[in-house]
Amino acid sequence: MGLGSSFSGAAAWEAPLLWAPLTRPFYLGKYEVTQARWVAVMGDNPSEFKGDANPVETASWDDAQDFLKRLT
Repeated sequence: MGLGSSFSGAAAWEAPLLWAPLTRPFYLGKYEVTQARWVAVMGDNPSEFKGDANPVETASWDDAQDFLKRLT
């Protein structure tokens, strides 16, 4: 799996492109988590760019773990 960017116009924090091997299986949701779903599960909306169909873009890793615990 590639991380970063090799695009010549990439920001400094996006480069260089690095390869990270996946050594364990993982689950991936079929759809992005919309703000409407986040609010239904968590009761609040931490996103800066509001809109029910928009993805949640400001949740921390800990917030995401809490979301997954509540979702399952």
